[in-house]
Formats: sequence, structure tokens, C-alpha cells
Amino acid sequence: MKNIFLEETDDGPQLNFNFNDGVFEVKGTSMPEHPDEYYREVLTHLQIYVDDPTASKTTMVFKFLYFNTGTNPIIMRLLETLEKLMDKSHKVEVQWVYEHDDMDMKEVGEYFNALTQLDIKLFPIESID
Repeated sequence: MKNIFLEETDDGPQLNFNFNDGVFEVKGTSMPEHPDEYYREVLTHLQIYVDDPTASKTTMVFKFLYFNTGTNPIIMRLLETLEKLMDKSHKVEVQWVYEHDDMDMKEVGEYFNALTQLDIKLFPIESID
């Protein structure tokens, strides 16, 4: 399965999905006009990966500076797909990284943690660059 890397744009985050290593990262600002279109490739490949994971552990890292309401269901779909992987007794780690003074982003991470069976770890950092 090919890895996916998209550079951050003015309205879309950087997507770095390494299916060989099982390490996935979404980083930056997410406010694409058509979020389903922007995230389609990673969602499709993630579902294929869940059916036959190539890594013994899967790590998903979210590093959002901001995301709009259109991105909200995309995040849920990513998390729900990872839950399916966890249900197969596969080790899944989800990290929600936020700037230490961004309490709104921290609360959003807590919100997603409460909505899923995943144990989402929250990590405050100085700056998401």
C-alpha cells in the first residue's frame, strides 16, 4: 500500500499517512471547502489498512491549530475506523497534540475521547510548527 503525504495548504492540513509503519499524522489548519474530497484518499486507504494492517501498532497523531465544523465528521470517521482496528485486538494509540495555551483545542480532544472507545492521549506543547 502506498504512503500518502500532502503538504499543508491555505485551507487544508498536512496529511502524512505511513501505512508501512502504521503512523498517521494530520497537522495544521483544516478548513477545506469540501472536506470529504480533501480527506477521501486517506479515509479510503485507512479502511484498506484496517482490513489487513501492515504494522503491529498503529499511531494516529492529530496536531490541529484550527479546524472548521466540516472537519468534525472527518475526525470522527478517522477515529471510528481506528476503533474497528482496536476491536480486532490491534494496538492503537491516538495522540491529540495542542498548543499549551489553546484550551479550546484541549477541550475538543477531550470531547473526542469521550465519544470513542479509544484512549486518546492529550499532549500540550509549546508550539505546533
